[in-house]
Amino acid sequence: MVVPAYVWFILLSIVLCTLLFAFPRESPATPSMAVYASPSPPPTVSKENRGPTKVFDLNNESEADAFSDGILMVYAPWCGHCKNMMPAYDMASTQSKVQFARLEGSKAPGFMQKHEIRGFPTILSVKDKVISRYSGGRDTASLLAHASSFA
Repeated sequence: MVVPAYVWFILLSIVLCTLLFAFPRESPATPSMAVYASPSPPPTVSKENRGPTKVFDLNNESEADAFSDGILMVYAPWCGHCKNMMPAYDMASTQSKVQFARLEGSKAPGFMQKHEIRGFPTILSVKDKVISRYSGGRDTASLLAHASSFA
């Protein structure tokens, strides 16, 4: 005797429902606090963990516009790529005669719009008030090699 397909479907459904609902699930007595917890603030770049540095921190658009002849890093304190690059950037600043500076992007929205900065970190080369983007490596050796082109 051949069993029709719909009978197999019904039997399979019964078995699956039995397996899913027959065994009690572990349910906590109180709802998880993770569901109701407020989001933690994003991690920021800690100045204490940077190590030795000669990097100038620019605080606003006028300081960013006044910066000349050096390497400028536009960063965001919550950006993981920025946090990973900070030690290399700081180390390069101590090993070069070129001026290194950094600007938190949220402090200078007009500067970011003017130079079409949409990602972090953005490294800008400033020479004789001409600003160009640096697209090389993000390690100390690459930054030092780029800084040597300023001489």
